[in-house]
Amino acid sequence: MKNGGSDDRKTLASRGDRRSRGCRGGQGCEGQTPRLALVTAVVGLAVASCADEVDEVVDVGPTGAPAITFSIPAPVGDDEPDAVAPCLSIGEDRAREVTLVIAPEEVVLRPPGACGARLQCGRLSLFVDGVLHNESGVASVALLPRKLADPIRDGSPRATDGQPDLLSLRIQVTTDGDAGTPLLDASGDPVEASLDVQTLVDCEP
Repeated sequence: MKNGGSDDRKTLASRGDRRSRGCRGGQGCEGQTPRLALVTAVVGLAVASCADEVDEVVDVGPTGAPAITFSIPAPVGDDEPDAVAPCLSIGEDRAREVTLVIAPEEVVLRPPGACGARLQCGRLSLFVDGVLHNESGVASVALLPRKLADPIRDGSPRATDGQPDLLSLRIQVTTDGDAGTPLLDASGDPVEASLDVQTLVDCEP
């Protein structure tokens, strides 16, 4: 019986000693709780960081088919069969500016450097008789008679080829990339509008 009691006490002591060694130095037992909390916090921060990235919204602007059309002057309609071309009154003052208005569709017009992440964005570049004439970051651009060698085009037949003497306007959406790079539509064509016009001192009869 004595021996049996002694063995039981040794067994209990041995178990207690192992438990003590397992918890010694903050390792195991309660010592595992701070380490688990640290891992949980790190994982939580990583998840929160990913959530922030997912929630960030980038404005790429319109993504439909981009196009622009002339609003002022408007193209000649079917109800004007006798009209050679739209007419612009430019006045006698060569310093005057004549405003051309464009109607954009699925295109954002901004000055250079202001497009941000918008994909279909750019400025208006006005070409007159094939030469760059003026630019604008809004839906209108000025025609400048002072920059025209022959500002009066009355639509009369030219002596060279008999065609009406008109001013050829072309407005193109130019991107923020390299100078003169046009915005292209899904078919790879430049987003632009062309119109031949008469330019008179006064278009009113």
